[in-house]
Amino acid sequence: MQKALKFIVPVVVAVVILGVGGSVYYKQYSADQKERAARDALNQSFEDFLNNFLKNVHAGMVDYKQERKVLVEATGPRNLVDPAYVEENHQLVQTLIPSLRQRMANVIKTFEDAEPEIAKLVEGQPETVKAGILKKWADLKSTQGQVYIGYFAAENDILAAYEELMRFYYSKRNEFTVVPETNALVFKNPKDDDEVKKLQQRIKDLYAQQDELLKQGSSEKQP
Repeated sequence: MQKALKFIVPVVVAVVILGVGGSVYYKQYSADQKERAARDALNQSFEDFLNNFLKNVHAGMVDYKQERKVLVEATGPRNLVDPAYVEENHQLVQTLIPSLRQRMANVIKTFEDAEPEIAKLVEGQPETVKAGILKKWADLKSTQGQVYIGYFAAENDILAAYEELMRFYYSKRNEFTVVPETNALVFKNPKDDDEVKKLQQRIKDLYAQQDELLKQGSSEKQP
């Protein structure tokens, strides 16, 4: 009986040790599972937020481009065939330019407004989980955000050029005619024709610079 007790004691100790080890392993496993679940839930929330965010940005860009199309058409020869049309479109351009600049500001503000939403999204999350989401958001801002900022910086110059062109048409509204067959403007003073060509070329150059800037600035899809 004495020998049997000697044999049982090591076995009991081994069971206790294994039990403690198993408990530690289970706690670690449980913690890992909770962190994984938190990460999966946060990633899904971030994806939902991102989809809605990009949808809003895209909607803002659609509105901007539609209104800018009106600006381009207002400065086109077909809308300059009569001095009265020139006056009307000059007034229209004076209204469109501030509206377009506001639309630009609204798109950029969409990025700024997202910051507190992102902060709220990761609030209270484990640091490792939070870090992953914040990095994804930072990457998005450094690519898409910078693309939009560069795009609109160039757009601002383009709008100014259109405004100057329309202002020139307005000042010379009684000094030119439009050939219906070719939509060409014919000025009484050849120097005025040279000035218009110079302004039109400036707009073309600004568009080319904008395209080049976007190509260099990001490999992401352009606005």
